[in-house]
Amino acid sequence: MSDYTTTITSTDKPAPRSGHTSTHVASSGSSSSTGVALIVGGLVVAFGVLAFAIFGGDADTNATATSADIETPAEVEQAAEGAAAAVENAAEETGAAIEGAAEATGDAAAGAAAAVEDAAEDAANSVSGN
Repeated sequence: MSDYTTTITSTDKPAPRSGHTSTHVASSGSSSSTGVALIVGGLVVAFGVLAFAIFGGDADTNATATSADIETPAEVEQAAEGAAAAVENAAEETGAAIEGAAEATGDAAAGAAAAVEDAAEDAANSVSGN
């Protein structure tokens, strides 16, 4: 967890030779979810590469259609269906994790914006003498 500190230095009146200033420090204890976002992003890329390797790639566009009767054993079909279901579930879970990370990032940004706004108000108040 990292802490962010904002320091605002203002002068109440024109500075005498001593350089009297006042310092206000606002601290925010929010942490970013960059690590989670990187992990989730890596999983998305890995699934994309895997899907491209399985379903994409170069196809021979000059090939002519031929018919062949090939029977696939039931075990192979069941295994393929199970793998497809596992990939689909993983994709849905990854999407949910990305959505959660985006919400957490938005919350952190909103908290930082509120801290900056409060610090600006404090600075304005100290300059105007309120």
